[in-house]
Order: sequence, then C-alpha cells, then structure tokens
Amino acid sequence: MTETQAVEAILQLWKTGWEALHPADTSDPQSVPWTTDDEQYTPDVLGPLGCWARIVFRPATDAQLTQGPVAFNEVAGVVIVQLFGPLNEGTAKLTALADDVRAVLKRKRSGDLRTLDAPSSKPADDGTWAMRIVTVECRYTYTG
Repeated sequence: MTETQAVEAILQLWKTGWEALHPADTSDPQSVPWTTDDEQYTPDVLGPLGCWARIVFRPATDAQLTQGPVAFNEVAGVVIVQLFGPLNEGTAKLTALADDVRAVLKRKRSGDLRTLDAPSSKPADDGTWAMRIVTVECRYTYTG
C-alpha cells in the first residue's frame, strides 16, 4: 500500500462512516460538514448543529519489518480529526462528535491499513470556535 492508497482508504472509511451519522445535506438536523487539510474551507453553510470537521493524515515512522529481496515495511502515523463548534455552548456537543469519530475510525481495517486507538484532547477554543481533536493511530504495510 502506498501513502496515496492509505490516504484514500482513510478518506473512504471516514466518508462512508461519518456521512452515515452526519449527512452531507446541511438541511439534515445531524449534518456536520467536513474537509481535508488540502482543501480551502469556509464554514459559511453549516447544519443545525453549527459544527464542522477537518480530517488529516500524518505519517510518522517507516520501519523495515523483514529482510530479503522483497522487504516488508510498516508506516505508523496518525489521522487527526479536528472538530469545531460554536463557542459558549458547553462541551457535550463536541464530546458526542468525538465519540462519533471513534465509532467511525477506531480499530478498523481496510486492505493493508489498520487503525488503532483514538484518544481525544480536552476541549479548547481559538477565540472563534470551540475545538476538540481526536487522534487516531494507524499503520499500513508495503513492500519495497
């Protein structure tokens, strides 16, 4: 599996699972639009929850697992899901969305990609948005 294939697998897991819980149609009461780190996003149209999400993948380490003419390697990384919501509405909404992120991405498998644990940060804000971050550990293998 290449890094490109890993990103595609992650985004497919995310899209399928997240949009089942939070449809893309912003008129749906559970809608939570999302973007990736390489897309310009201005949250001018939000669903009734007033929240949105950003998902990114960051490879961290690349380790050779076997020796020989065709070596197996494993890349460890993280999927970072940033959740944004309105300020001054408490933590329950973003905490529930963090639980939904775990339901979608924690301990899943897609081809040579597998996701592991998914801890989340304590609530924070940037003065504009309340935020919560869920970090999903993942690994994938490749030959080469």
